Amino acid sequence: MNLPHTMADVSMNEWFPDTPYYREHSDRLSKAFGSLPLLGGCRVLCIGSWGDEGRYLEYLGAVEVIAIRAPGEWPCVETRGNVSVYAFDVEGEWPDIGKFDVVLAWEVLEHLNRDPMRMLFEAIKATKIGGLLSITTPNALWHVYTLAQVSGSNALGLQLQPHIPYATHWRLWSPSEVAESLRKMGCEPTVVTTFLREQPQRSLKSRLAVWALERFRRNSGNGVCSVGQHVLVNARKRGDSETVYYPEWLFPKTEGQS
Repeated sequence: MNLPHTMADVSMNEWFPDTPYYREHSDRLSKAFGSLPLLGGCRVLCIGSWGDEGRYLEYLGAVEVIAIRAPGEWPCVETRGNVSVYAFDVEGEWPDIGKFDVVLAWEVLEHLNRDPMRMLFEAIKATKIGGLLSITTPNALWHVYTLAQVSGSNALGLQLQPHIPYATHWRLWSPSEVAESLRKMGCEPTVVTTFLREQPQRSLKSRLAVWALERFRRNSGNGVCSVGQHVLVNARKRGDSETVYYPEWLFPKTEGQS
């Protein structure tokens, strides 16, 4: 079931602080929010957030919103409006913050460089059986990155910003990698897709490149994924995983390692 309001009816700028970040990312947030079901009576967890989504999530029916932001020289728990904000390392073991009907990890995976699978495992563990996890992340297979790789300029779309803690993009993910990770740890993906933040007029060269890439990737498990700038995977939790899934495509075994 889609939201009762389209994002054309409700501007993201009306719900978020008037800052350069939210002005730049309002279109992305519109796409992500538009993928959610109705939230009436839901307890919602926002990973990698300062809690600014709280007002809009409550407008959509959430009864409680918890946010987790990056650790630093801030209190471990603070309140921003009606949102409780925790600060801890999501790539480690989480404190007990209860169970949630909806867990959002939007634009988080690309910032993790030690143990992103631990973050997904803990996020799934914090989700109620039957609850929804929603993941977005920049699409490693976006045709713009592929064409950059062919031309030899910033082939992986990485953004190193050591002067801004937790801002660096360490690794980009494909749709099938995100879906597989969730599936292996007790979830069933219901939406595996990509989206553009806006719809530009693409040149003939760009359209031909996308056509060729989609044909080349048709058997890779990624489907039609070369156009979207961002990955979107929504999944329902069907059960608890006892262990963290460490795929060899992300954690290859080395000599002497069992």
